[in-house]
Amino acid sequence: MQGASHRKTFTLALAALLTLLSASNAAAYESKQALLMTQWASRVSPTNALPDYPRPQMVRTKWLNLNGLWEFSAAKEGEPIPAGKTLAEEILVPYPVESALSGVMRHEERMWYRRTFAVPPDWRGQRVLLHFGAVDWQATVYVNGKEVGGHKGGYCAFSFDVTDQLKAGANEVIINVYDATDAADRYQAVGKQSLQPRGYWYTANSGIWQTVWLEAVPASHVTRLDLTPDAANAKLRVCIQGANLDGLTVEAVASCAGAPVAQASAAVGTTLELAIPNARLWSPSDPFLYDLTVSLKKGSAVIDIVTSYFGMRSVTVGKVAGITRPLLNGAFVFQQGTLDQG
Repeated sequence: MQGASHRKTFTLALAALLTLLSASNAAAYESKQALLMTQWASRVSPTNALPDYPRPQMVRTKWLNLNGLWEFSAAKEGEPIPAGKTLAEEILVPYPVESALSGVMRHEERMWYRRTFAVPPDWRGQRVLLHFGAVDWQATVYVNGKEVGGHKGGYCAFSFDVTDQLKAGANEVIINVYDATDAADRYQAVGKQSLQPRGYWYTANSGIWQTVWLEAVPASHVTRLDLTPDAANAKLRVCIQGANLDGLTVEAVASCAGAPVAQASAAVGTTLELAIPNARLWSPSDPFLYDLTVSLKKGSAVIDIVTSYFGMRSVTVGKVAGITRPLLNGAFVFQQGTLDQG
């Protein structure tokens, strides 16, 4: 017990040291000046770079935000991983390398990101997932010098189970990013990004541009919620996906202002149906959302629990005065928006 206490004390001390080092580095950060800056740009700093929980559709309590200052440098194709080495520059994650808020404000086709972190002591015995909200365009991720996975595509979230690569104390994460954007003879989905922005072609968006975060989960856990409202029948269909779900049951509870309004449970693999009495429909004039809690259980024991939300509404197509229209909750809602095409 005494050894465990010493280890915990050491881990906490190391985490505090890493925080202090991060704070000292924060003083060196300086935003660049773009041609157009919003009124909120001056409020951004290494201590408040998108601090909010990044995935409100499936919330757990044990998570660690890795946004903030990372080490950064340009990279060359095929060069070795800079494990254990301090990179030449700093970048504020999760702002694209071309942005003023990143502190870099230039395009790099290949780049390295690096930082260290300590896993909270109360995560012991849990699996640890490393999440990326989005990285444009191709990312290869290394933890403590070992490749844990890669991803192509600049718009989707991805994650890796890094538990087996972790160690006590400081851990190192390095990301190698490649983004050619619209360079000649390179082909990838870029939308309206361009290395030569003009007209309706916009400044490129490269590197990490959404929140990076760690999450602790049990070995058996939910990985996805599919929620389908059936407003006509006042029901919500709930289907879960997860890891190591054999022999477990799932329970879903819908609530309003903290009070349960519907509940259902069944074996994993079954679509649950929650009857929502006097369902309050979502609409632009009344954007009401219900809360949802989903639990994985083994007998009466709760193995994993996530919270979410849903809106009750229907989207259909129908005739209005003889014209085919999109209908929300059975009614046509006129939509008006502007298009600025350069």
